[in-house]
Amino acid sequence: MKWSEETKRNIVAEDRCDVCGCSATPSSGFQFATLQAAWSQSCSHGDKSFHLKLCESCFLGTSGYVKHLWRSHHMFEDDYDPNTEARLGWVVEDGQCGKDEQ
Repeated sequence: MKWSEETKRNIVAEDRCDVCGCSATPSSGFQFATLQAAWSQSCSHGDKSFHLKLCESCFLGTSGYVKHLWRSHHMFEDDYDPNTEARLGWVVEDGQCGKDEQ
């Protein structure tokens, strides 16, 4: 007896950065970062989800903006360390954020 099964696959021929629109093809490995959020009903953006694909350039620009925000919130603290800003968001091999162990 012969069994057959129909399968459906989504094949993406091209993907684009949601910010600048630059293109990536499958041969380039789809080098995109993802910025996403899912808010619960209890917050001001209740039940909204966001998902953005960012190319390397747009990701680095966004990362720079986040570092600027971090600096503006922390630069006048007594224990301010600019090296913390440089490591902001980095993930190291053990899966922990790029912060020093205390």
